[in-house]
Amino acid sequence: MMTREQKLSIGALAVIVIALFVYFHSDSNTLALTVHTYKEKEGMYDTSISYPQFTGVKRSFNKEIQKTVDTALAQFKEATLDTEAVRKTPNGKGMPDYVYTFSASWTPDDLSPKRISFVLHTSYFTGGAHGGQEIYAFNYDLEKKKPITLDDIFGSVPNYLSRIS
Repeated sequence: MMTREQKLSIGALAVIVIALFVYFHSDSNTLALTVHTYKEKEGMYDTSISYPQFTGVKRSFNKEIQKTVDTALAQFKEATLDTEAVRKTPNGKGMPDYVYTFSASWTPDDLSPKRISFVLHTSYFTGGAHGGQEIYAFNYDLEKKKPITLDDIFGSVPNYLSRIS
């Protein structure tokens, strides 16, 4: 039986070993990405995480991707602790033992020399009748070296947020 530290070391190694380098070529432009992957199944947790990190972008873009995953995972773990606290009260008597699950995965939409566009999906189960999910969109203009925002797309349209909602 491996210790948690050994599993985490293997998980860190898996990120390096499993990391994928994908290249998209067009003339002299090259986009490279690394997919960070982590899986852990221990005790009451079953987690599976996969998200991209890109070269040729501002560091803040990659940090925002990682922060989104880290924040979602932290919120998931906090919610599971809340569920476990309820299970230990008289009101929680008879609640089943749960295996709490969290996954993060991504789907590319446009990975070209001009732009990066992908969707990050998180899903989780923190006890109760059903789980939940969150969807995050990431878009980056590689020529302008900046994230693409709604202002970039609709900036000249008056009250565009009201119209969209």
